[in-house]
Amino acid sequence: MNFAKQMSSSVGSSHRRKKTLISKNLQHF
Repeated sequence: MNFAKQMSSSVGSSHRRKKTLISKNLQHF
């Protein structure tokens, strides 16, 4: 159970990071 929660949380954080990167790139243009 804990492992699955860790995995989902890590995936969510990476997804959030990607989103911020995309938004930053959009602002750059």
